[in-house]
Amino acid sequence: MIDEWHRRLAAQYLPEGAHGLLDASSEELTATADGAAAVMARFQEAKFQATSEDLSVTVTIDGTGVVDSVALDTRVVAALDAVTLGAAIVETYRKAGEASRTELMAQLSPFSRPPARDGAGSESPAARVQRAMADVARIRARLGRT
Repeated sequence: MIDEWHRRLAAQYLPEGAHGLLDASSEELTATADGAAAVMARFQEAKFQATSEDLSVTVTIDGTGVVDSVALDTRVVAALDAVTLGAAIVETYRKAGEASRTELMAQLSPFSRPPARDGAGSESPAARVQRAMADVARIRARLGRT
């Protein structure tokens, strides 16, 4: 949401009719944040599984990386020493974590796009306003003003 300070700044410096760009940018940012939050909420419930190369270990984790289950193939595991089995479990856990991170990045990628550009490749007016407002906020923060 655009706060009152930003609205006053926009009224001072933006050309007439450009205020709608701020509202559109605010709505777009809100929709992006809501979409990303929905992905994260669904992701918390997701399960990711990986199996070791020799098929002796299968690890299932949730979207936060917490181990849900570890399944061992007793026929293969019986022939492994403790160090080799431990290494297989850790490596399989890493593979499951890698799968979850890859999936999360894929699901969040629509919400992490570069600034909007017009057909000529330059920044759109809404993106310029958004960037300018962020710049002003950073400068004010450095100066200790709110």
